[in-house]
Parts: sequence; structure tokens; C-alpha cells
Amino acid sequence: EKAREDFCKALQAHPNHIYVLNNLGTCSALLNDYRKAIEYYNRSLAISPGFKQAQNNLRLISGQSAF
Repeated sequence: EKAREDFCKALQAHPNHIYVLNNLGTCSALLNDYRKAIEYYNRSLAISPGFKQAQNNLRLISGQSAF
């Protein structure tokens, strides 16, 4: 939870930083907030569609959430 708080602060300073968005997605997924994780991964992919880490992470959790 503390890491997610820190990444939220980083996101305020750098709202289009794909690694911050990706890490927020991962923190959210680890906290079982899959909808939020998907949102963060999709936001990073909207900025950089070829971002492999976000693509892979999104694929990994796609079955964890009922859309």
C-alpha cells in the first residue's frame, strides 16, 4: 500500500510517465484491485502502445477481473 501511495505522488508530478503508470498497475493488482490495475496499464498503453511490460502485465491479469 505504501508503494502505491508513493507512485500516486509520482503520478501527480509526472502524469504521463509510463513506468509510474505500470508500477501503479502492478501495485493495484497485488492489492487485488484488478479494475484499477487494468486502468493504469491501459493508460500507459494509450501513451506508448508498444510498451511490452504493460502489455504483458495486462495479459497476466486479464482473467482476474470480471469486466
